[in-house]
Amino acid sequence: MLDIKRIKDDPEAVKAGLRAKAVDCDAAVDRILELDAQRRALILSTETDKAEQNRVSKEIPKRKKAGEDVAPIFARMAELKAQIAQNDQKLTDVEAEYRTLMLSLPNLPDPDLKPGGKENNEPLRYYGEPHHFDFEPKHHVDLCTDLGLIDYERGTRLAGSGFWIYRGMGARLEWALLNYFIDEHLKDGYEMVGLPLMLEYQCGETAGQFPKFADEVYKIENPTDDRMHFMLPTAETALASLHRGEILSESDLPHKLFAYTPCFRREAGSHRADERGMVRGHQFNKIEMFQYTLPEKSDEAFEELVGKAERLVKGLGFHFRTVKLAAGDCSASMARTYDIEIQIPSMNGYKEVSSVSNARDYQARRGNIRFRREAGIRPYPQRLRSGHVPHLPRHGRAEPACRRLRRCAGGPAQVPRRSGSTRKEELLRRREGTMGKKKSGFLKEFKEFAMKGNMLDLAVGVIVGGAFKTVVDALTNSVIMPVVSMFLGGLSFEEWKIRLPQFFGEKLDENGEVIVNYLRFGDFLSAFINFVIMAFVVFLIVKTVNRLREAGEKHRKKEAEAPAAPPEPTKEEQLLTEIRDLLKK
Repeated sequence: MLDIKRIKDDPEAVKAGLRAKAVDCDAAVDRILELDAQRRALILSTETDKAEQNRVSKEIPKRKKAGEDVAPIFARMAELKAQIAQNDQKLTDVEAEYRTLMLSLPNLPDPDLKPGGKENNEPLRYYGEPHHFDFEPKHHVDLCTDLGLIDYERGTRLAGSGFWIYRGMGARLEWALLNYFIDEHLKDGYEMVGLPLMLEYQCGETAGQFPKFADEVYKIENPTDDRMHFMLPTAETALASLHRGEILSESDLPHKLFAYTPCFRREAGSHRADERGMVRGHQFNKIEMFQYTLPEKSDEAFEELVGKAERLVKGLGFHFRTVKLAAGDCSASMARTYDIEIQIPSMNGYKEVSSVSNARDYQARRGNIRFRREAGIRPYPQRLRSGHVPHLPRHGRAEPACRRLRRCAGGPAQVPRRSGSTRKEELLRRREGTMGKKKSGFLKEFKEFAMKGNMLDLAVGVIVGGAFKTVVDALTNSVIMPVVSMFLGGLSFEEWKIRLPQFFGEKLDENGEVIVNYLRFGDFLSAFINFVIMAFVVFLIVKTVNRLREAGEKHRKKEAEAPAAPPEPTKEEQLLTEIRDLLKK
């Protein structure tokens, strides 16, 4: 998303930059400026009305005390309330249109890019010599079919046009190529990330692919979920949202990532004779590099990614060229793109196998991703990407990257006591010898603590207290406050606030909106009522529990004071008693 401040400061420069991308957005830019002015006017009007509403409400008790008529004040408050509601609805509609237009604007190209499309792309450098043959080279489709590397016919039978099956050595070649990329990225200190293959709509919006290209992805229908989900078209779509809504630290940057993912795209496969086979397809595997970096390090990081992409293709032995794309050939979200194109002899030309792009702060703004410097928060980190598609893998092998960790097992070392050792050293050795026993005793102690009644009572108290707070909030907000509001002419405590003056002039946030500060004493009163209710209820509960406890103690004392009843004689005792009585006779 473009910076609204940049649009307001120089709208003509923004229009010219978008025209360089062969996109006519003049009307959209003008409309955005109109909507921004309307937003500001509506916000100012609403805040003014709310301030007057608060001021007028303070006159009610004064006039009642003086015996004056308060009907005009209630009428004015009702008028202000209706005006505020009307402005809020207008603001909602304006902001919806404003956001839609802002999301529709593509990124501005860097000033040094040539305007126009593919015809103005500029080759920067070549590597190696072009291959020349004394025979007509086979097309890669025929070559892969004859060697049994790829089965196009059965791939179409399984999934339709634009899908294929790697077989035998073809599958092993692609896997070796992917491992080659993974190994090299790990050596360079990039973090490998495993990504979900199903994403939600906002991921595409943050990456700058939606809403314009929302119909070019494979959507997933879920009868139990109304949200739009789609199959991942490229790892960039997910990596751009990895820190969405977060504030990073300056020390976290640069954040270097890469991911291997299958990619799913609704591209028009095989619509031209020279694009049959793997040149265009609906599913393919890809390795994507991605960086979050500081604005002042953006160009340096871009050149780093370009150098890495060139080095990887050199390692495969291909003849290739690096091409600087014209403004119109860059994707909508990118300010700058270099393509790595390899020679395809059967096509008498070059085809892209890797590209490196710089989005500047365009994607970071769409995803509300910021970073914090030592002096404060500064939007937004720069984002760069590079993708490698394993098209036309050549015969080769690369081992997967593995890391091993060794862990030594055993108890504490027994050190014999040396002559002349001190009492302190002896105590330390004894302590080390009993570490294992203490660890087992600690676990037992924790188990006993967790099973105590106090621990369980505390857990129950926390759960019941949370539920009780919900009941009190509902009582305050749904029962007590409406009654209080009835006597205040429909005014709620939430509207009891005082707008604080701007002593140093009007301040704007990063989105260009006016920053307004309030002294919200109404919220404090509402919270205080909640506290009084909860304290009163707790008092009643404690009082009841104490009475029950006292009654129980009195009952136990009475039982203790009463003489115990003599036990019933056993059968033997009864028999001896009868014998004694007979002898007396």
